[in-house]
Amino acid sequence: MAVPSVAQDGEISRDGLVLTGEVVLGFEAEDNRALAANSSGTDSRLYVDYTLGGSLENELTSLEFSLGGSFQQENYATLREDDGFSDPFFRLNYSRRGAGSQLSFNVGYRQSELVDSLGLDLDGDLIDETFLRSVGDREFLTVGASAEIGIDAPVGARLDVNRTDTNYSGQVNPDVFDRTTDTVRLSTFLRPRQTLSFGIFAERSEYDAEDLNPLPTGQIIERTTDRLGVAVEYQINPILSFSGSVSADEIDEVLDTGATTNDSGIGLDLELTRQVPNGQFSIFANRTIATGISRTQVGISRALSMPRAEVTFSGGLSSSDTGDTVFFAGLDYSRAFPSGIMTAQLTQDAQVNDDDEEVLRTVFELNYQHELTPISSIGANFFYLRADDIGSGAADEGDRAELEIVYSHALNRDWDWQLGFRTRHNNPSVGSSATSNAIFTTFGRSFSIRP
Repeated sequence: MAVPSVAQDGEISRDGLVLTGEVVLGFEAEDNRALAANSSGTDSRLYVDYTLGGSLENELTSLEFSLGGSFQQENYATLREDDGFSDPFFRLNYSRRGAGSQLSFNVGYRQSELVDSLGLDLDGDLIDETFLRSVGDREFLTVGASAEIGIDAPVGARLDVNRTDTNYSGQVNPDVFDRTTDTVRLSTFLRPRQTLSFGIFAERSEYDAEDLNPLPTGQIIERTTDRLGVAVEYQINPILSFSGSVSADEIDEVLDTGATTNDSGIGLDLELTRQVPNGQFSIFANRTIATGISRTQVGISRALSMPRAEVTFSGGLSSSDTGDTVFFAGLDYSRAFPSGIMTAQLTQDAQVNDDDEEVLRTVFELNYQHELTPISSIGANFFYLRADDIGSGAADEGDRAELEIVYSHALNRDWDWQLGFRTRHNNPSVGSSATSNAIFTTFGRSFSIRP
């Protein structure tokens, strides 16, 4: 079963309060759960996953929350036995609208046990540790707030504040360490007419790393990024629009050796979009600044709407003054069949990670659901992740793949049964590849209540 994410969207009621809940009873047996080069045996666990949530929306206020966790009895051949309550999570989103204004607040927390590097992929922070096998626990906290005034008025402003905090425990991998990022952004808007909006923005981001390798290795422990720029949105005509921003970026870093660095440059983000009869076509370009690195991307994007399918694809060229020039691509595809649905997503992007390393990330997901009878179905989910160093050669490389096949059957109005098989494969650039296979079964029930 997938672990609920603090960022996952919940059900929203458009009329009053709705309470939701889900209980899943499951058993899983997996060979080489830790994806070690040499498997030490089969791990098994019996668990109960539980989730409680709710939503409330009226003309002025919107509120969503969910919380839950797992209670499990584990028998691990290679890892610790950790019975009892585990993997708690909590998520809250709140917003209130006024006359031309809006206030929003969100908080998310999750603690999860890391049995291999796949646990580090959760919450979407695909950093280098993705390919490092590690055990222990991780706590992830995100808190954010925003306030906006002058919505749809000739003059407006918006303030965004956000903090993400990641802490690890119970592991000794020097490449897995605690980190905190705080970001504040103030934007102003001027709308001289309905089709034109422009303004000034200022942003500061502070990054701190803790519990690193006790021996100085040149690791970044502090980074402050300041951006000051202008942004514009212009509806040129009913089918053609332009949006863009230009900023002066400055970055200051402190290394664990005590050395400091300073770098600056011009950041860009430009896009021209044209509406066409069956979708839209866009041309875009952006330039990002990091310490000693300037990477520019230019590409095109096409969104296409068909009677039974929706597809968006993009591609282009990414170049750097210090790293490799590479092609990148993207795909978002969904198609409905008479007895099923298929979705596919591809994201390939050149990034500069927290360690100032240039990496080409490739993430591909393919899902297919086929209805066998009105009360049963079979589904297949494939996930592939790859990282390639396109800079100095210091970034971790490798690829990960996972295939899951699940049979689902509605036992009655309230209960569902699933039986599945999952196989995972890890192929790091350093060390041996590893494969893990698992079988699992679950009984689940979900409900909603309108008080």
